[in-house]
Amino acid sequence: MMKRLINKWLRSEAYSEYCLNMARMYNFRAAN
Repeated sequence: MMKRLINKWLRSEAYSEYCLNMARMYNFRAAN
């Protein structure tokens, strides 16, 4: 049960945050 909840959270919250960070880093590199 707990594992499933954690996996669900990782897929939604952490993954979207990870994508945002990667996009930010990429834009930062592209700008410079």
